[in-house]
Amino acid sequence: MSTKRNDPCHCGSQNKYKNCCWSKDEAARTVASQEQAAARSEAAKAEAAAAPPSTTKRPVKTTGVAPKAHNQGPAKQNVRRKV
Repeated sequence: MSTKRNDPCHCGSQNKYKNCCWSKDEAARTVASQEQAAARSEAAKAEAAAAPPSTTKRPVKTTGVAPKAHNQGPAKQNVRRKV
């Protein structure tokens, strides 16, 4: 179970955890998470470098003509006519 901010500090100072050791512990957790993230990114880079290049993608064929946009004119209003 983890220590909550308003619990007594685990160091035995009789102060609340948030007023005693919380900032030090939070800084240590931040550094540890940054180190883990760096290790994951290094592993991903190494895995990407070791993987063979993908040759399944085909080049996109272009015709040189832009596709026509639909509804180029002014918007039509739905008007009920009296009969």
